[in-house]
Amino acid sequence: MKIMKARAENIREVTVLASINSEYIVRYMDSFIEDSMLYLIMEYCERGDLSNFIKSQMKVPLNEIKIWKIALEIMSGLGTLHGHGVIHRDIKAKNIFMTKKYCIKIGDLGTCVQTRSGSFSDCREIGTLLYASPEICKGEFYSTKTDIWSFGCVLYELCTYRHPFTGNSKSSIISKILKDNVVRIPEIYSKDLWFVIERCLRKDFNERLSTIELLSLPCNLLTYY
Repeated sequence: MKIMKARAENIREVTVLASINSEYIVRYMDSFIEDSMLYLIMEYCERGDLSNFIKSQMKVPLNEIKIWKIALEIMSGLGTLHGHGVIHRDIKAKNIFMTKKYCIKIGDLGTCVQTRSGSFSDCREIGTLLYASPEICKGEFYSTKTDIWSFGCVLYELCTYRHPFTGNSKSSIISKILKDNVVRIPEIYSKDLWFVIERCLRKDFNERLSTIELLSLPCNLLTYY
């Protein structure tokens, strides 16, 4: 169960969750308001979030096949959201959950926005800085491609156990996101995997691949089974 104040953005989360059915998105079951608090009854993900999963690996490199499995399931969930015109806006390891059988589910749609055009403009700071796209950092127009950037950050974290762009302050992190090139993942991982990450972390959102394009790639993303 998830409990929060009954604010507009939280009501929006309920509306979006109730309208979407995907095995890769945490399933909404029911909700009710009591004493100005919104209660969401959600699918239970026994193994917690991806952030805890990463910590549990004790820095032992993940098998690439496991990374492809996680990648495909996140992309499938994002594909469903984007197909409904929903921009998640806070894709990060803590918002990706795992079931008892290690199936991946995208959760926490509290910051999402639904738009017919698939694009949006909002001057507020949205999401988590370490996963924030350049366009979000600049307070500019953004689209579903901002989720693609965040997805790339999650994949990078799975391969390296660190974030692609870090710093000692908010301004230094933003500066690196806007100006620095991402350092290649360890050589133990394939060129295919690096290609996907690099194409997700392009500064120009027009150069990032969409969920449809990513899921259509003729590489391990589709053949790990």
